[in-house]
Amino acid sequence: MKISVVTVCFNASDLIEQTIESVTGQTYPDMEYIVIDGASTDGTTDIIHRHADRISYWISEPDKGIYDAMNKGIEAATGEYVIFMNAGDRFANPHVLESAASHLGHHTVVSGLWNRCYSNGSVKKGIPKKISAFKTEMPICHQATFTNLRYHKQNLFDTSFRLSADYDFFYKAWRGGQTFLYIDLTIVDFLEAEGASTDNISTSVMEREKAWRGERNLLLRRMVLSYHICRIKTVKFIKKVTAGFAQTK
Repeated sequence: MKISVVTVCFNASDLIEQTIESVTGQTYPDMEYIVIDGASTDGTTDIIHRHADRISYWISEPDKGIYDAMNKGIEAATGEYVIFMNAGDRFANPHVLESAASHLGHHTVVSGLWNRCYSNGSVKKGIPKKISAFKTEMPICHQATFTNLRYHKQNLFDTSFRLSADYDFFYKAWRGGQTFLYIDLTIVDFLEAEGASTDNISTSVMEREKAWRGERNLLLRRMVLSYHICRIKTVKFIKKVTAGFAQTK
C-alpha cells in the first residue's frame, strides 16, 4: 500500500523544515514524498534542496494558488492514497503512516483525529463530526485525511475556489456516494492560523454555498451560514475587547 505525502508551500522558510523532517521520519517503508513550492524567494527552496535526497519529487515554480499547487501534487503522485501535510504541519508521531496503512484500501476517504496547535503553545484535540455535517460544514481535517489517489486524479480541486476547494471536493465525494471511514488515530499536529482575518473566514464559509449548486433547502443552509459568520465575528470581537482591556490594567 503505497502512500503519497504531498507538501505545498510558499515562502515558508521558518516552517518547512519541521514538516519535511516529520514526513521523512515516518517509519512506514512504502511512502513517496512530494513537495510543491510556489517559487519561494525567502530561502525555502534552499531548505528543500538540503533534504532532496529524502524527497521523491519536488518543483519550485509559480502557481495560481494553493489548490493549483495541490493539484500539481496529486498529478505527480503515484501511490494508492494521498495525504497533504503542508508547511508548518507535522505528523503526530513517526508511526502514523504505519498505523494508518492497515485501514486503507476499501474506502475513498479515511480520516482520523488531529491536534489543533496554536502559537501560544496551547493544543486542542480535533475530532471528526458526523458525516451528515457536510450539509453545512467541513466535519474532517484535510491534513488528517487520506484520499484514494485514483479518485482524486479524476476529481482535482476546483481552483475557482479561493479558500474552500477542499470542502467542495469532499462534499461532492460524500454526495456522490463515495465511502468514508473514521479511524481512532491522531494523524497530525495541525498549525492553526490564528491570524486569519474575519473576511477570510467569512469568504471560506460563504464559498460553501458555491459547492451546493443545484441543491435543495438552500434557504435553511444560508441561515446556518449566517449564524456561523455572526458567531465567528462575535467571538473575535470579544477576544479583541478582552485583550484591549487586559492591556489597560
